[in-house]
Amino acid sequence: MAREVLEWLTKYRFAGVRAMIQPTERRTGDGVPHRQTLLIVEPDRLTRWSVQQYLNDCFDILEADCAVTAHTLLDTAIVDALVVADDLPEHAADDVEQHARRCNPGIKTVRIVTDTVDDEGPRLPNITRRLEKPFKLSALADSLGVPERVRAARNPR
Repeated sequence: MAREVLEWLTKYRFAGVRAMIQPTERRTGDGVPHRQTLLIVEPDRLTRWSVQQYLNDCFDILEADCAVTAHTLLDTAIVDALVVADDLPEHAADDVEQHARRCNPGIKTVRIVTDTVDDEGPRLPNITRRLEKPFKLSALADSLGVPERVRAARNPR
């Protein structure tokens, strides 16, 4: 069912989401290999595009430009990794991250922060990795557990 939803989202570009469906590599209960899915929640289109271009050989990529779209995708797709920007309005990044953890307690999460000073928002588990903007795409890949040899094959020097 998740694949049909993603295909529908791709075809109709629902609510500002762009979903790219590609061959996969993660193993499911049926023993068929599938690739992990990464959800990027970032209001800046260029940042989403940059991350998607850098990591599209490593993950199936879902993109959301707002929290509402992110919640919809989290409810309809199996998401293995989450990159969420902290500059979403009204602590929406915290809500998205908490929702993602409810849907998949083992999800890898990376918070993209614009300010390293802690605010008065809720403290999420320390398993959330943080990267400060501007960040190197290779640092994001490291935070998501992408092996360097995979990135080196994709981006030869």
